[in-house]
Amino acid sequence: MRTELPELLAIDSHCHADIMNSLVPEFFDTYHRMRVGGISWSYVEGIKSYRHYPEYWNRLKELCQRLRQQGLFFYYLVGIHPRCIPPDLDGTSGLPREVTESMLEHLSSPLCLGIGEIGIDTGSEREERIFRLQLEWAEEQVVPGKRVGIHTPRQNKKDITRRILDILSYYEPLHPFTVIDHVTPETFPYVHEQGLVAGLTLQEGKCSKKDLITMLERHGDALKGLMLNSDGARSISKPFFDFICDRSFPDEELKKGLLRDHCLNFFAIRDR
Repeated sequence: MRTELPELLAIDSHCHADIMNSLVPEFFDTYHRMRVGGISWSYVEGIKSYRHYPEYWNRLKELCQRLRQQGLFFYYLVGIHPRCIPPDLDGTSGLPREVTESMLEHLSSPLCLGIGEIGIDTGSEREERIFRLQLEWAEEQVVPGKRVGIHTPRQNKKDITRRILDILSYYEPLHPFTVIDHVTPETFPYVHEQGLVAGLTLQEGKCSKKDLITMLERHGDALKGLMLNSDGARSISKPFFDFICDRSFPDEELKKGLLRDHCLNFFAIRDR
């Protein structure tokens, strides 16, 4: 599947197109007008059973297909977010077959770029079990060309990020294909030291352009793999779109990488 990539100014490497499609009427027009594509990570609130996940992922795929037909360049990920673990999934007996079969089916689609959004949020044992099970499944499947997208929380970010990285140390074959998202100037060094790709969210309450400049001053060339995103869901991220239009960033070539090229390279989108 080939698309005219040079027409894009940016790829929102982490958003929630399904939620925006429902709650933000201007979503389509904004992304289309600004020539921004995106990757929609799985996040479904209030899910009552793991049996509903295949239907949810099918809807996400159908949305991406529809958006592309309408001129929006979108892909998606499948996974169980730590805040979206249904009551009937405790992880003690592994991942249900209905879940893994559906994930495998979606990973065969060129629109599905991998597994995500997975990770740890509050730090509960249940979250960690589900996280490990998804990592184990991903490592066993070793689906060529697919990626793993990992969530880090707003609260207790430093400690939980380090815990996530400690867990990931047991899944080394996944490291070249894994992105740790929602990093901050404080947590980026831990991710970079472990040799993992990082994502930074330009959104009120998460990170700002000032945070990005701080990271550039501290880490310089280490940002050459960093991907920017909006994590857009209930609203469109003004800081993310402001940055696209901002001409004051000191390194224009790096800006193109942060907004588009690093994402294209990491997710191997040109080969699709």
